[in-house]
Amino acid sequence: MFKGWFRLLAFTVFVVLLFPLQAYPSIGLRCVDILVPAEIRPYMEALRGMERLFPSIRPHIIDRESPDKLKELIKRSPCEAVVALGINGVTIAADVKDKLKVYSFILYPEKYKYILGTFDCGISLNVSPLKIITSLSEYFSNRKVGIIYSDSSIDYYVEDILARSKDAGLLMKQIRLSSFDEFNKRFDNFLTNVDVVLIIPDPVFSSEKIIRWVIKKCAFLKRGVVGFNRFFIRSGAVAAFVVDYEETGRLTAELLKDLLLKGKCSSRGPSVHFIMNKRVYRYLFGHEP
Repeated sequence: MFKGWFRLLAFTVFVVLLFPLQAYPSIGLRCVDILVPAEIRPYMEALRGMERLFPSIRPHIIDRESPDKLKELIKRSPCEAVVALGINGVTIAADVKDKLKVYSFILYPEKYKYILGTFDCGISLNVSPLKIITSLSEYFSNRKVGIIYSDSSIDYYVEDILARSKDAGLLMKQIRLSSFDEFNKRFDNFLTNVDVVLIIPDPVFSSEKIIRWVIKKCAFLKRGVVGFNRFFIRSGAVAAFVVDYEETGRLTAELLKDLLLKGKCSSRGPSVHFIMNKRVYRYLFGHEP
C-alpha cells in the first residue's frame, strides 16, 4: 500500500517539476516576426537580448525591402506575433491585424498615440523623470541644473522632470530653443545662471555637430553637460544616461512572453545606466564625484 502511495507521489512531483520546463521552452520556440530598421549596433544588440527568450525569432531588415513588401510579408506570415523596433517598424506593422503586436525603441511614444494604439504594449526610449532626478540629485544636489530642448510637443516631459525636481530639492530651470539662431541669441545668458546643462533629446539636439558645439562652449565656461548616450561621454560631457540596448531587447521579449502567456502586457521604459565622466567632473568641480 505504502509503495503505491510513494509511486503516486513520485509521479506527481515529476509532473509538477517537468511541466514548467516543457512550457517555458514552448514559448521561446513560438514564431515571432521582428521588424528591424537597419543593421546598426543598437538594433543588433536588442535582437541578441530578444533571442535569450525567443531563439526562433525571424528578423526582417527594413532598409533592405520596400515597406509595402514587408507589410504583405508580415500579413502572410504564419507567426502569431510581431515586434516592431523604431518608428519605421511601427509604421509598417500598424495596419497588420489579427496578430499580437509589441513595439520597442520609440522615443516619446505619447507623440504617436494614434498609431501605437494598434499595439498591445511596448517599450519607449524615454528615460523616466524619476531616474533623471534620482541620478542628478546624487551628483549635483548643490548645483543649479538647466534643461535645454527644442520640441514643444515634449513640454509635458520636461514639466514632469521639473515637478519632480522640486520634490527632491534640486534646483532646476528650463529653456526651449526652437532654432539654432535662437540658440545663439539666448543660450549665453542661460548659462550664466546654471552649473550643469541637461540636454533633452529631440530633433535639434540630435545633431552631433550641435552637441559638440554645446559641450565645448559649456566646457570653456566650466559648465557641465549631461546627455543621453555614449557619444556625449566621448565628446566631453560630464555624465550621460545610456540605454542598455541588449537588456532593453530582453525586456521587450519579456513583454511578448506576458502577451503570449497571459493575453496582456504593460508598457514600460528601457534599461538605463547613468554614467559619470570622472575626468571631466574633476576638471569642472575640483573634486571626485
